[in-house]
Amino acid sequence: MALETSLASKHMKKEQTPDIAALYNKYAVKDLNTLLPDFDWRTFLQASDVAKQDSIVITQVEYTKSLNTILKTTPLDTWKMYLTWGLFTGRHKC
Repeated sequence: MALETSLASKHMKKEQTPDIAALYNKYAVKDLNTLLPDFDWRTFLQASDVAKQDSIVITQVEYTKSLNTILKTTPLDTWKMYLTWGLFTGRHKC
């Protein structure tokens, strides 16, 4: 629950999400490490079948930046439990 609360607290507020301009943040693939430096963007983009794109849109920049700390400070067992629970409850799709 603490992990989900931490993730949720970093999302844009519901009132901010209708602002399409605020959600359209185009980043060159080569610059993605400025948002989330400890994330393997190359593997993620390849697995997402978008590795050939030169840029992608990041809808929630501050959330993406905050993920770096969350990823580094959350124990692996917590992630395993969170993702497993999400699969069982249908919240996370394979």
